[in-house]
Amino acid sequence: MRVPNSTNLWYTPNTLFNRNLNWTMFSGRTRTLGLYLAPVKWVGFTVNSSNSVQPQPGTINVLHQPVPMRSGKGKDYGIRFNLLGGRIYLNANVYKNNDQNGAVFYVTTSNAFDPALNAIVVTQKALGQALPQVMQDAHETDLLWTGSERDISDNNGKGYEIELVGNITKNWSVSYNYSQNKIISGTVAKFYNGFYATVAKDWANNPTPLSNTPTPVATYVAQRDGTPSRNFTLNPATFADAYAYAGTVLQAINLQSGRPGLGNWRDQSNFFTSYRFNQVASSWPLSWLNGTRIGVGGNFHSPPVIGYDANNNSATLYGKSTFYANLMVGKSWALKRGHSIDVQLNVDNLFGESDMLPYSALTAGQVQRYIYPRLPYTSWKVRTQFNF
Repeated sequence: MRVPNSTNLWYTPNTLFNRNLNWTMFSGRTRTLGLYLAPVKWVGFTVNSSNSVQPQPGTINVLHQPVPMRSGKGKDYGIRFNLLGGRIYLNANVYKNNDQNGAVFYVTTSNAFDPALNAIVVTQKALGQALPQVMQDAHETDLLWTGSERDISDNNGKGYEIELVGNITKNWSVSYNYSQNKIISGTVAKFYNGFYATVAKDWANNPTPLSNTPTPVATYVAQRDGTPSRNFTLNPATFADAYAYAGTVLQAINLQSGRPGLGNWRDQSNFFTSYRFNQVASSWPLSWLNGTRIGVGGNFHSPPVIGYDANNNSATLYGKSTFYANLMVGKSWALKRGHSIDVQLNVDNLFGESDMLPYSALTAGQVQRYIYPRLPYTSWKVRTQFNF
């Protein structure tokens, strides 16, 4: 509300928690222990151990039930060097962790698994049949994906990290980071695997025709049965067909168990170095360098996992590594009365790397889908700062 003297009056309604609405309580214990030991000035050792739990608010499964809390256990050991009188720091760490019930989104469950089984649900409702008991217990009448649904999976990881940061000289700074992560999937798609097994008695061998056959199910059945000209409007697929197709989707996801997960990369590296020109010269032509700085850097990722080879005992398939270079140029000018102005140009993806990257594959050398790089073009920004 706005009154004539231009004073603003605001009314804020009661926003306290309303226990009459749907809500879920989470509870659990966390523990963190850490030790830092520096026997001499230039070297130190670290040991950390933690057990943690973390709610995943707003995360539900396809039956709109809250997913359980995420839990994890981890240990890491490190050594830290203080070199060149404190100008350079060198850190090295190794770690091992276990992650349970982490929320994960599988694309194929939303665009293939759910629609296939929902076609069965739609038909059952049209025929007046009872839905599977697991859906009745959840008071759910469809399997449509709305955007919030997730599954849960487990992962085990170990790796190490090396970091170098500091000033080699008064004007020359450098930072470098390299990490190697070996993340192996444990039990994957816990909810979908459990749901699929639970409804088997209702749908796995059910010959009831679907009221409408989803295109992916029709394609699967035609290829399986060798009937490419089959008219699925006149001769629709059955509950058993849709259930079998959903099983192939789930089988592809389950290939991750015991292997590096889809999208994971093992190696990652970042570096950046910059030099500041101070009092280079007092006369032209070199005096223009005074207050100027320049820096270059880069980001590297090793090839990510894009699939598992169906013709080679489900061997892990990798995509393409990426490297992006960055540039920074800046300059400061001193003004009167102690004021100054600073301008800096930042350029990302300096060389314009724009090749599409392999995203998914079923066999070696046969990529199904590609994606654009994170930044498929050269991007630049200018920042201006006035100090007073």
